[in-house]
Amino acid sequence: MAWESFRASAPPTGPGLFAYAATPGMTVACTNPAALGSDERVPLESYWAALPQPPGMAWSSAGPPPPFLRTQGLVSGQCVHDGPIGYFSIQVNADPDDARTDEIPGDVPLPGWGLHPLDLNIAQRDAWLAANR
Repeated sequence: MAWESFRASAPPTGPGLFAYAATPGMTVACTNPAALGSDERVPLESYWAALPQPPGMAWSSAGPPPPFLRTQGLVSGQCVHDGPIGYFSIQVNADPDDARTDEIPGDVPLPGWGLHPLDLNIAQRDAWLAANR
């Protein structure tokens, strides 16, 4: 399995450290661990390091979380290929009526990095399930 995560609202746009194949005629590999062999957008089961929380962010209005927490469907993912660009498109499924956060941390301010530090967290349970089928 392979994927490089970027927000659906901030996809990679060209050459960068991740998600861009420098070899002509090639694209970057992407496997959606929650939907092997499919290009559909599906909900993901994520594990997040909840502490310490980024400044100004609260995972839930119900109180402080444990050191790690699992979310089901807070984010969804879909593999996207566009010429040399291949990436795991991540969408946050905001629900203002849910006590959980409508945001996820992790954007790297460097061009071409996207959500790379969260690649494993985003689909950790899905990847484990796919590898242990």
